[in-house]
Amino acid sequence: RQRSQMSSSSTPTIDQFQRCVVDFPSERSLLVCACAGSGKSTTLALRVKSLLDAGMPASRVLVLTFSTKSRADLLSKIERAVPPPAELPAVNTYHARALACLRQAGCTSTVMEPRVARKEMKAVLLDLGLLNESPGDGRQQSRSAVRAALAVVAKAKAGSGGALSAEERDILRAYNCALAAKGLIDFDDMVPMATEAIDAGACAMPNGNYLHVLLDEAQDTSGSQLAFLQRLAPRSSTVVTCVGDADQSIYGFRGSQPDMLTRLTAAFGCMPLILPTNYRCASSILNLAKSLIEGSPLREHLPLLSAPRAAAGEVMVIQKVDRQAEIEAICREVLATQERSEGGREATHSIALLCRLRVDCLALRRALKEYGVACVQAEKGEDGGGGVGGDGGGSTAATVSLAWLRLVVEPKDDLSFLACVAAPSRAGFGGGEASPGIRYLRSLAASKSNGQRSVCLLVAAIHAARKGWPPAGPSRLSRPQQEALSSFLQDYEALRVAALAADAPPIDVLLEAHARRIGLEAMLEKERVSRASQRAAFTVASSTSHRAAGAHAGSDESSDDGESAASSTRRAVSLQLSRFLRTAEQVGSAASAPGRGGGAGRVVPALERLKKFIDDMNLALYDPMTAPGQGQGQAAPSGHAPPVVVTTIHQAKGMEWDLVFACHLEEGSLPLLPRLEPHSMEYVQHFEEERRLAYVACTRARRKLVVTFCEGPSTIKDKPPSKRSRFLPRQLPGLR
Repeated sequence: RQRSQMSSSSTPTIDQFQRCVVDFPSERSLLVCACAGSGKSTTLALRVKSLLDAGMPASRVLVLTFSTKSRADLLSKIERAVPPPAELPAVNTYHARALACLRQAGCTSTVMEPRVARKEMKAVLLDLGLLNESPGDGRQQSRSAVRAALAVVAKAKAGSGGALSAEERDILRAYNCALAAKGLIDFDDMVPMATEAIDAGACAMPNGNYLHVLLDEAQDTSGSQLAFLQRLAPRSSTVVTCVGDADQSIYGFRGSQPDMLTRLTAAFGCMPLILPTNYRCASSILNLAKSLIEGSPLREHLPLLSAPRAAAGEVMVIQKVDRQAEIEAICREVLATQERSEGGREATHSIALLCRLRVDCLALRRALKEYGVACVQAEKGEDGGGGVGGDGGGSTAATVSLAWLRLVVEPKDDLSFLACVAAPSRAGFGGGEASPGIRYLRSLAASKSNGQRSVCLLVAAIHAARKGWPPAGPSRLSRPQQEALSSFLQDYEALRVAALAADAPPIDVLLEAHARRIGLEAMLEKERVSRASQRAAFTVASSTSHRAAGAHAGSDESSDDGESAASSTRRAVSLQLSRFLRTAEQVGSAASAPGRGGGAGRVVPALERLKKFIDDMNLALYDPMTAPGQGQGQAAPSGHAPPVVVTTIHQAKGMEWDLVFACHLEEGSLPLLPRLEPHSMEYVQHFEEERRLAYVACTRARRKLVVTFCEGPSTIKDKPPSKRSRFLPRQLPGLR
């Protein structure tokens, strides 16, 4: 079937709707309503080519998107559409563009990792008396309270949170004060702060105002991002091309609003065009998705068309009486599909299991493991953001390595000092502020400070080493603590000299050498072994997997479980470190390559290079709009078992697979309804976003879609019986 797909050897074939977008007059603003699978990224890349061919300077064109992953995808298509040696326009995420404006305005604040944000919010809630952390269930309630508070803050900063209660205003105020006191900003600060910087005249637009701004995934724009966009692209001097799909507006928790395309049209005077043809989904899958989304009373009528000569495809239903039976049926179907693909009887090259909730993903991964089905290795932490290499929010390798670089760039950064001196663990310095070594340095720093000048921890440590470890009030360092601090200072000086040298190596090479010097991999392995032993204490392991039991019945297993666990730990440690270094290599290469941009050839001082690298790594690793989780996975070659990805629907947006399981489509799961007043506007908006989530799940499938749910009496006392989702049409094949 016809697909709008880039080719390195020829211009892609595009349909009449896409041609209208590409050839639309460059002096008029445009809104493109593009359905799922319509080839919008390819069309946007060709629109860029059309603008450049018409003589518009690349330096006056800006392409904005919402995540580092979508940026990489869009940039690769633009590079293929615009042949060298033509100059390419800037392709940025909102956060990258905003952070560049802040740095130009002189902001030196450190971009905060998600784990630090959770720690700061927890401290705020404790100070306000809104959190009572206790063992057992209290700890889980504490985590939930922190997540809920951060969600409120994110929506408030996005300009889409509505009126805040007095308690929420207190949380927001205290949280902002805590960050300001420590010189920190989070991702939600970047866009509104950049808007304020432009309004104050602290940040001038490069080359004056842009002549043309192209916006991808426009439906995900928040209120604060719209305000920022209006500064970047004043209607009087800049033309915009917005591409989006209101049916895929699913990030309400990050401030996006379902009427954003209408607001963009009004703000920039856009002319509407449509891309109605889905080139991704087989016709039976698209018919189900159409019946689902067209049930919305709030949706504007937009056509959804199958591609010419689209395959029929298959929609299958798994309906069971309880959740455990449903999960087992899903696992059996996945296993059977893999076996058919391995035998060459079926051409399925990729499989995804999509759930509404992360907890359901974890349950499915555990069940698949028991069946001997390996899932694609997760590339980010559980609560992470995203990026090229993963690590979002949770990788110790990323946290430690970037802390060392931040300390080179800003020696007064006490937070980075605390992270570095404890990694690897050093005698007397492993407990943060409460450790005896840090208490000694704090006392020494206080004795050397005066009203005009405060002494940071690093300077205090250097002074102590030079003066022979003098006492600081009642505090003294023991001999092991002195040796530990001396070792740290030697490591720091070696990194500082190497990083700031005129002939400094690439930053990823520098970080790899430093990781070896400080024994980072050994530290990560020790940390992993500790966590694995803690989990093992509460885990009852199954004797064999379902696949192993069938394939090796009667065989003698003699492998040592402890040895296997240790080997697995070493592989995981090596994988984490190698992923981080691979991301560092990609980010460093992109920053230093001659490239085809307007700044090519400029010699960048070592310190400036480090600062930009740290910012770029933060954007690559922790961008909240980048789908966290496992990634799309590589398609399996013919005759091999296809990889299996288990992720949430939010994380799956922008991806596609041959076979998709839309799991647990039942009331209370999808839709997942909050405790709101029924028929209130807030309730209706949330309900319709749940409908759009179900639509996004269905339109990730290319060849086959499996819809699963349980329906029947509950085995839990006082829990109502399970019911299929009201989003599912009655005419589904196999629906009872």
